Amino acid sequence: MGGGVVSGHTPGPWTVGASTEHGIEIEPNVGHVWQRPDARLIAAAPELLGALARLCDVLANIPVPVLAGPDGVASWEAYQDARAAIAKATGGES
Repeated sequence: MGGGVVSGHTPGPWTVGASTEHGIEIEPNVGHVWQRPDARLIAAAPELLGALARLCDVLANIPVPVLAGPDGVASWEAYQDARAAIAKATGGES
């Protein structure tokens, strides 16, 4: 997995561009959306994916009983959710 997650997407960084008749631009030439909050989220996607992958790499080296901690399985479930999100973003690669 690693911080070097490759998913075939346009390499970041992406930025929120100008508003046009087609919507708000996501640069470099990623697309258009109609809502600025959507544009900010999409523009942050490459950094979010990389950060989540690096965090999962760190957590993967922690034994499950330690990761689960006193709250039972909440941390383990969050780790599994993160891995699932990475797989979704990368087309099944996690």
